[in-house]
Amino acid sequence: MARLNIGCVCGCGMGSSLLLKMLATNVLDEQKINANVDCYDSGTVPGDVNLIITSTAFYDGLKEQFNGKIPVLCIKNFSSKEEMAQKLQEAGII
Repeated sequence: MARLNIGCVCGCGMGSSLLLKMLATNVLDEQKINANVDCYDSGTVPGDVNLIITSTAFYDGLKEQFNGKIPVLCIKNFSSKEEMAQKLQEAGII
């Protein structure tokens, strides 16, 4: 399987996106999923990401911006490995 490019997005690319990156990386590593996970601010998400992970604050705007071209996952509990795993599973990543 090709290496996935996953973008974790928040307002500045340094706060909640970093928490999401750590959580996603932890779950992906446990599942032995080959992925590159990076942080971005909401205005600079590159078009080559395969998946976007964000919070409720940015979910609607990103869904509208990428209009189904890139899947967007919304994580509510930044400390829940179970929620992250469930969302990644629903997206077909794990």
